[in-house]
Amino acid sequence: MPAKPEYAISANATSENPQPGRLIFHPLDSSFSSSTSWPDSVRDIWLRFTLDPTTNRDTSVILHLNIPIPLFYLYRPDSHGGLSMIGNSGYELPYTRRSWRGNANDIPFVLSAAGNQTYYLRFSRYQSELKTALPSIESKDKALLEDQYGESRRMRAKIIQLFLAGFFLAICFYSMLKFFSQSKDKVYLYYALVNFFCFLGLAVYYHMPRFESSLFPWCKDSKEYCAIFSDITIVFNILFLRTIMELKTNANRIYRISQVYIVFHIIATVLIPVIAANPAYIVLGWISDLLYPICELLCLALYFLFTFYLWKHRTGFYTFLFYGSCVMTIGMFMFTLSSIYQTHEAFISKQGTVGEYIIMALFVIAQVCFFVMAMTQREKQADQARHRRISEMELKVLRSQMNPHFIFNSLNSIENFMMKNDKVMASDYFGKFASLMRMILDNSRNEWVPFRKDIQALQLYVELEQLRFANRFLYITEFDQVLLSGEFNVPPLLIQPYVENAILHGLAQSDKDELRLTITVAFENDHVVYTIEDNGIGRQKAEEYRRNKLSHKGMGMKISQERISILNQQQAGMGAVEVTDLYGNDGQPEGTRVRVKFKAV
Repeated sequence: MPAKPEYAISANATSENPQPGRLIFHPLDSSFSSSTSWPDSVRDIWLRFTLDPTTNRDTSVILHLNIPIPLFYLYRPDSHGGLSMIGNSGYELPYTRRSWRGNANDIPFVLSAAGNQTYYLRFSRYQSELKTALPSIESKDKALLEDQYGESRRMRAKIIQLFLAGFFLAICFYSMLKFFSQSKDKVYLYYALVNFFCFLGLAVYYHMPRFESSLFPWCKDSKEYCAIFSDITIVFNILFLRTIMELKTNANRIYRISQVYIVFHIIATVLIPVIAANPAYIVLGWISDLLYPICELLCLALYFLFTFYLWKHRTGFYTFLFYGSCVMTIGMFMFTLSSIYQTHEAFISKQGTVGEYIIMALFVIAQVCFFVMAMTQREKQADQARHRRISEMELKVLRSQMNPHFIFNSLNSIENFMMKNDKVMASDYFGKFASLMRMILDNSRNEWVPFRKDIQALQLYVELEQLRFANRFLYITEFDQVLLSGEFNVPPLLIQPYVENAILHGLAQSDKDELRLTITVAFENDHVVYTIEDNGIGRQKAEEYRRNKLSHKGMGMKISQERISILNQQQAGMGAVEVTDLYGNDGQPEGTRVRVKFKAV
């Protein structure tokens, strides 16, 4: 410690040409370091000390402080009664503007051999840590040796910082591109802003010159801008999380809590630095001292709430959100713990070891990766939902096509009875047709109907066709008891076109005496399997008959095939239609077997 140290305090920032005569100096005794508090209005503090050279020649020495200080200046008296600055340093000064390119806690100068000399050390914007920052004098050669290791450590840390800044900027550009390509989804906008302000904070604090901007009048240096950017990042991070989780719809109470916190955080972000920069800080300082820890604890509590909600709903993209939120909450918890044991300024100003920067980088990269994966998975789920809605619309269109097709054929049957003047049969047919119409109208409103209801409608249809063709064919059914006893659902009227085709084009054109239609329904590996078999004329003769009669080609089976294809996409099923031609021992066609398979619900 230099000899005869004295101190003075100033409530106003020092001018360009300080006048030491205006300051009142006091002996630097034990009361300086043991004092529990300094007035909150103090802006500058001065130390005056005398150095006695130990050699008869000028010596290059280093003035060293044992803890980081934002800004400090070294003066010596000039010939005009003022002070002349001989060096400056501090972690808030850019690397290129320091008097010493090494440690930010050092100022080099030449100690003259002319005798005792008085020096003045000024600390700009007083910090409470100053009580332990008393200077010491070291030889420049010793400082150079010590700084060689420190410089290599700082370079490694700076590389990590540059990597993180580039990483944030890349994610910001990625999110903005997704924002403009995804119909301006706010999730990507908020996440782009989160990464932009993270990048800006790193750039301002570590790599850009000291700010003297009027953007935020209460900010006097890059550290305070960095704190502002950090607070803005927290706000956009909360907006990102609550938007991607759709809390306004899914958890309105948590959404309102986050809304209240955002308002409180913005108010605190403005008030804390404004109060600290105001001369009334001596009166209002307790507000600033109280707001900051409250903000930290409430933010940590909100992150815990988000993480708990995601843990309860960790399906789909929420799983990746949960992992990212866990990493984010752990990081915030570590930050809060550190802040408990040291002031906010000391924590922000801490240079950190390479190991600490590596841990921070791993936390940041893990969090960003989880959140990017969550957004990617969310996009995939949205695409799947969109395709599902399209498929449902297509199914509705196909069902609407099926209904008039079936009604048209039934009305033809009624017309045939009326032309034959068979009033009894026409009345019986019309009664069954009315019952069937009610079933069709009920079933057509739904994408899926109970198996029993669909089978009832199918049996009623076959009975109508039996009446139409004067009971020329026998109708045989066999149903799996699992389907009849269970609560299985099937698409309505899916099988009817195949049954209709077997009757109209297979059995109706045959002159056999014993015609037979067999419908078997089985349950195999979560799939319903329909087998429609007839002993009619077969597909080849039916096609020849259709060409000779110039009959229209039915659309029912094509529509059913398209419906099964869409159902396969929706249900990830193995639905299929297999048509087999049946032949007798003499090689002649003896009917057709159609096997329709689709996944049950």
